Amino acid sequence: MPDRPTARQRDAWLLAAMTVPAVALCAGIGWQWALLGGAISAALYLIQGRARQSGLALRDAVNEAFGTAGGTMIMVLAAIWNLFALAWLTQRADGAFPEAKDSVAVGLILLSLAAFAAWKGEDVAARCAGVIALVLAGLYALLFCAAIGDVQLEWLRPWGGWRRSVLPVACLLLPCAAWYLGAEKEARGTKWHGVLLLLAPALAAAATAGCLSPRLAAMEEAPLYEMVKGLSLFTVVERFEPLASTALALGYFCAMSLLLCAARACFGGKRAPWQLAALAALAGAGSFWAGRIPTAAFAAGAAIFWGLLPLLIPLVVDHKKGGKKSKIMLDKSDPV
Repeated sequence: MPDRPTARQRDAWLLAAMTVPAVALCAGIGWQWALLGGAISAALYLIQGRARQSGLALRDAVNEAFGTAGGTMIMVLAAIWNLFALAWLTQRADGAFPEAKDSVAVGLILLSLAAFAAWKGEDVAARCAGVIALVLAGLYALLFCAAIGDVQLEWLRPWGGWRRSVLPVACLLLPCAAWYLGAEKEARGTKWHGVLLLLAPALAAAATAGCLSPRLAAMEEAPLYEMVKGLSLFTVVERFEPLASTALALGYFCAMSLLLCAARACFGGKRAPWQLAALAALAGAGSFWAGRIPTAAFAAGAAIFWGLLPLLIPLVVDHKKGGKKSKIMLDKSDPV
């Protein structure tokens, strides 16, 4: 079995993957809803991190809570969900290059690269994401610093209804998919990743609406890309679009490799190369119809398999362990 990634590598992997929903989706909603989604994502990930540090993998916890048969059924459903989410991301990856002529190939190329990294092992994919996270930090810092001069303060007021924000907020739970990968090689991680999970979506939403206006941000299919097209540096209009496309493509790569590893981990056992190739092929084929699924269905799946399931299963296991411990104490206290 390949080496497990360290906690720091895992955190960098998740932060790089989180830039996809934070930038590609939250840029078109009100910053207050993006802040709410970031708070939920950060809280759930930190809660799940405590259980991962104790060595409790989701598959083992599900088997203990529902038995082998019930646990296997739940994990199969989780694998199907992660594959569907991967297909959905593949279908939307053309948003990294909105002006490309053959945009369909963008998602398939990124999926192939993500599959190759995952085939090398979770630790390899995590190390790649660790380097990418640093690159993304530099790129987005440059873009948002260039956007400061174009921000209109009157456009920074809270705006937008909650209905439009359901899908972006649900997709911010993507970092919680790390639960399916099991425990890290080192329990101690970084302390700042929770802050970035909380603030990054709201920053992207506020900067986009502040530059474009809330009305235009809501109308555009790729609001961040449109914002970048009008940025200037030292009063000179610059071509920042290649930087934005590069950052989005790198984020999609990290998100795809994360979901692919999560789907493979749901099956457990020995991880053969053909298994990974089959999962990637299914996701690629599903990307041609994934966009037809209603938004509410995708948001519900994200809430269940990235939010509720990883959160409730450890509670059930702890409750059962507490019941067994109480029973043992009562048996010992009974007179012979």
